[in-house]
Amino acid sequence: MCASGHSGAGKTFTMGLNEQNSQGIVTMTLDSLFTKLTNNHGDFKVQLSYIEIYKEKVNDLPDEKCSGRTLLAKGLKFTGSAKLDITSSEEAKRFLEKGNQNRHFRATFLNATSSRSHTVCSIFVETRTESKRIGAVAYLVDLACNESIRHNDQPAILQEIFAINNGLLTLGRVV
Repeated sequence: MCASGHSGAGKTFTMGLNEQNSQGIVTMTLDSLFTKLTNNHGDFKVQLSYIEIYKEKVNDLPDEKCSGRTLLAKGLKFTGSAKLDITSSEEAKRFLEKGNQNRHFRATFLNATSSRSHTVCSIFVETRTESKRIGAVAYLVDLACNESIRHNDQPAILQEIFAINNGLLTLGRVV
């Protein structure tokens, strides 16, 4: 699932990836997932990873040892992101909150707390019974907004804008 739209439209808020909204799509998905898994009385394993793509670099957001480290990326695959085994939605929310502390935000012309990176929250689920094992992955994506260069003349900000717009253009070509 991808959240996309204009700056200030509420993408990050709707996804629940900021401190003002603890009940966004990501957090409601996790709540629902753990409710269903625990009521199913089966064996299950849930893992979570949280990365950002900032200026064409992939960063592992919540990794304690290497907070904000750049991951090796080739094409659409990358290696090195932390996958945390989680046992509750509360634990998952703490993981995401920790990641948000390393995420790139900046005030822009249209939004006081604009996310400056694309993020991907990956939820890996495996259920097991005596006869079979089933796995699934959900990717919940918060895309940064494309932005006009008209209101910005600082080189660092222009580089950031070009990277965001280039990422969105590339995504538009493949989706």
